[in-house]
Amino acid sequence: MATLTESPPTDAVTQSTGVTLEEFAEMDDPVDAVLELDAGEVIEVTRAKHRHGRICNRTAHAVTRWLDRGPGGEVATNDAGVITDEVPDSLRGPDVYYFCEERMPSDEEELDWLRNLPDLCVEVRSPSETWASCVRKAAEYLEAGSPEVWIVEPDRREVHVYTDQGTRVFTESDMLVSETLEGFSVPVAELFRRGKLSPEV
Repeated sequence: MATLTESPPTDAVTQSTGVTLEEFAEMDDPVDAVLELDAGEVIEVTRAKHRHGRICNRTAHAVTRWLDRGPGGEVATNDAGVITDEVPDSLRGPDVYYFCEERMPSDEEELDWLRNLPDLCVEVRSPSETWASCVRKAAEYLEAGSPEVWIVEPDRREVHVYTDQGTRVFTESDMLVSETLEGFSVPVAELFRRGKLSPEV
């Protein structure tokens, strides 16, 4: 059964400006990691393993199947850059995100890091990430303007759904639903299942 818990903290980070978006754009990603910008500080994110990529793909597939059935819009993956704050600058790369049709980036906007936050941001927790860092990202996305954030927890086979109304925790036996994606539903277990997807997903 989905449960309701308190929403993530949204305390602002106050520190020196640090690295700017313009300076960050000139940097090259390391061989075994990708980079994010956290309030002016460059953060190395360990390159994901197969399980992480598989769950990201299944999550993106579930949202894409939903939008193809009528609502429209666009799903993106692969840590595409989203600006969550400026001065000091922050740039994150959600594992999966969704824009409704009315808010899809223009042809010009999609060639750069996005300044408008998606309608849904999804982070799949990696073994190298602490739970606290994931919750902090959720708070960052919400504060920057995303109405809904999912944190997918592979070890516990749970999905934590954050909105400004609080947090709902969906377990493996639950049907995942969304306040933002009207009519969306998928068995949580399908996001973690190996092999072929069920026909209804």
